[in-house]
Amino acid sequence: MSRKGLAQNMTTRLERRPRIVFFDAGGVLVELPNAGRVVKEALQSLGCTIPDEEILRAALQASRNEMEKAGPIDLLWPPRAEDDQALAGAIVLGKLLGLPPERAWYLRDTCYLMHNLHVYQDAAISLQQLAAAGYAIGLISNAPPSLRGKLHLFGLSSYLDPIVISSEAGIAKPNPEIYHLALRRWGGDAVDALFVDDLSENISGARAVGMQALHLDRSGHTGDLHDLLELVRELTATVAPTPM
Repeated sequence: MSRKGLAQNMTTRLERRPRIVFFDAGGVLVELPNAGRVVKEALQSLGCTIPDEEILRAALQASRNEMEKAGPIDLLWPPRAEDDQALAGAIVLGKLLGLPPERAWYLRDTCYLMHNLHVYQDAAISLQQLAAAGYAIGLISNAPPSLRGKLHLFGLSSYLDPIVISSEAGIAKPNPEIYHLALRRWGGDAVDALFVDDLSENISGARAVGMQALHLDRSGHTGDLHDLLELVRELTATVAPTPM
């Protein structure tokens, strides 16, 4: 497609060119792996027998139930609560799968905290290209505190300013206050911001405060975008934003 065609395509989705692009984390920049697969990999690393699917599903559900008893899983955890919930879930999971109690710490670290994230292949290059084109880039994510360290480890945090995480802010999407907080930290107006998320309710929340927003669906079935490079091509096919 020509640059002219890309620019025209962009105008059908966006009313104006943004100065900043805010991204969600899970499902957008980083992949949250399937819980069953993560547990199987942990059991394999311990040399344990893999249970059948029905037993594994029941154990995972019991583990989630125990985590809810330890505190509401509402993505507003302080760091200590995140650790406590993860350990509570891991203890139940290990017990139901026949593991000795001391293995609960291993399950906590490998299955419950955010050590299982994987960066999507298009994430880093998309952030690099948007930054090179003059766009500010930020993050608004419903996530526990450990996300910040993972973003740094993955080399993504250097592109993201501001980084607003629900567990640190005490508010979560789609509450309008978390979008307003991100805008204040950036120092600009909602009309100059674009937000990209994989959940429609969070897209609606961003639009409600005046942001433009695009729904990313990596499955390709619905949404405005199917990968991040599609967005990069559209934004960089036009003139870069004027510095504020």
